Amino acid sequence: MKKINRDINTIIQSRSIANIDELIAVVNSYKASGYVFEYIVSELDDWDFNIGIDENLLPRYLLIEKVFNKKIVSSEAGGILCDIKITQPEFNFLKKVKEEDVRKLLYFALVYSKAHDHPTHWIKYDRDVWFNAMGLNYKEPKRKEIITKCFDNGLELRVIGAKQPIVCYKVNFRMDEGRTKYCINEGTPLDNYNLLFGENNE
Repeated sequence: MKKINRDINTIIQSRSIANIDELIAVVNSYKASGYVFEYIVSELDDWDFNIGIDENLLPRYLLIEKVFNKKIVSSEAGGILCDIKITQPEFNFLKKVKEEDVRKLLYFALVYSKAHDHPTHWIKYDRDVWFNAMGLNYKEPKRKEIITKCFDNGLELRVIGAKQPIVCYKVNFRMDEGRTKYCINEGTPLDNYNLLFGENNE
């Protein structure tokens, strides 16, 4: 994070945000004080913002920040926030996965890879983040069993880097160029999964 020009108390007392770094600092301050995310969204709802976004979209920005590890995205033309797109081929692939828990993790791996995109499509792997985000409260050996099935169904795993090796994964069924099936605007990965793979969605 860049160094902010105003101390955090001054920012909070002014109820105004001058840039993205101040926004992140305020959110982190509230989190450190024990406030839940929903309270932070409501508290900031009537603040003044001078960071190039519509303050009415703030809850959406913060929801994405919560889900995707402090990643604050910018809005597209027209002020419509549409950061993550699931294409029809990707949806078709996931729909064929029979085991619900495996499909949930594959879905999260896909969405997370798009949120933290890299030219190589190799993304840092964090198993705990995957399970927590999708509400899967399993312990070993069940976790290992589910993850093994994920890597048998379209994911790759490798260690990247010599001096500071990092375990990374790649989604082999990712097809960004296909027709858009679903666009994630807000909410948690689990909320969007349930909307996308609900009983009435084909």
